Amino acid sequence: MKKLYILFLITLVSSCNIYGDKHPQSITPENYKEITSTTDDSGTTVKKESSKQTTHGDNGQKKTVIESKVTQDPKGLLNKTTVSKTKDVTEEQDGVTTKTSHESEKNNEIGQGDEW
Repeated sequence: MKKLYILFLITLVSSCNIYGDKHPQSITPENYKEITSTTDDSGTTVKKESSKQTTHGDNGQKKTVIESKVTQDPKGLLNKTTVSKTKDVTEEQDGVTTKTSHESEKNNEIGQGDEW
């Protein structure tokens, strides 16, 4: 009974996704999500998130969506702001680009917002 319990625990632990969104088998050049965060000496944290997702249709269609977001969180409570957001969409048919779009949103009230 004890061996069965240990075997169950080993199976349970090994099946858990300890890598989160960056599991080695789920990362491909066409699909990824990356989050980086830095904190300066004054306690301000800047978080950059970027993701890319590519889908393929049945008739040679390909759609790629690239999104990025930068947030700034100065030391203190309830003062987190989004500095910028972008979204680029590219659609292809048989290797030829058929449609592209770009959306961008920037908060110029942030002191360092213009640098990104």
